[in-house]
Amino acid sequence: MKMKRLKKTRTLTLFLIGCYLITSGFSPKGDKLDLASVSGNFVVIGFHDNLNSNYYPKNMIAEKMGLGTEILDTLVNNLFLKEISSVKSSRFRFVCPSKDKEYMNLLGQIQYTGADDEKYTDISGVNNASLNLLLNKYNSEYIICFSQYYFKKQEKPFPTMFHIINYTIYNQQKKELIKGKVYTNTFDLVNLDEFESLLKKNAKKYISSIEKELH
Repeated sequence: MKMKRLKKTRTLTLFLIGCYLITSGFSPKGDKLDLASVSGNFVVIGFHDNLNSNYYPKNMIAEKMGLGTEILDTLVNNLFLKEISSVKSSRFRFVCPSKDKEYMNLLGQIQYTGADDEKYTDISGVNNASLNLLLNKYNSEYIICFSQYYFKKQEKPFPTMFHIINYTIYNQQKKELIKGKVYTNTFDLVNLDEFESLLKKNAKKYISSIEKELH
């Protein structure tokens, strides 16, 4: 009976942690931004070569998923973008651009700041012409950059693996509108099938969470 209560408490705590963490976002301090007017197409920049962990090296993550380390980042990024772009929202639509010369040129100009689960993009150094070319191509005024997929291992009060995805939204003037994180959690690393199911299950929640922050 005691073990059953313990198991129930543990499951409930994990559920509450996931629900609480999935809505973390904030705007730049001191700015009064009309976030409620933000809508339409969002050009998506994925977390290329930015899959990290505070506990597991990439080769162990790849091994758990049954993948080679050399394709881990690309596959996870592509799976995430596939699920995110498939979500239907009445307010905005995520558009994943083709990885052509224009896209790769812009990607190479993006810098990153912060470390661990506080790593975010910085597009201040991106050429204005390059950005506007990409936005105009997809009839968009906004760009959303997902800076990384971060596996954060926590041992206390019990073992938990947080799946953290950082994002920043900018307008066509490179003004940062909002930055934040979306989360989910498992007990530990999962295999590829479980990971795909996790992304599919949570993609709509991620979009809803971002949408709520733009109020």
